[in-house]
Amino acid sequence: MNKYTLHPKINNFIEEVLSNTLLHLYYYGEFCQFINFEESQNVPTIGVTVNRNGLFCYWNKNFLNKISQKQVNFVMIHEIFHFILDHQKRTKRGGVKKSPHIKPLIEQP
Repeated sequence: MNKYTLHPKINNFIEEVLSNTLLHLYYYGEFCQFINFEESQNVPTIGVTVNRNGLFCYWNKNFLNKISQKQVNFVMIHEIFHFILDHQKRTKRGGVKKSPHIKPLIEQP
């Protein structure tokens, strides 16, 4: 398996935010061009990190297969916000701190 092959739902998310003029979310699609996406069974859902090699988004195929495209879109914007808000510096030993303040930023009314 090529570790850089995108899950179809992640690919759909990127295409939608880049091309849907009603969403006005071009920035997120453009930002995705700088993220290295890798499938991983070591994460139960989706997670992001930054290291000297760049920005990384690790995704679990089983998780993505279980949720809808709309849910994937929400989760992907949520994960991108971790990069934007520099949350990779908020990690602690044993896991990542929760980020309840991101959800209200991206919820639709």
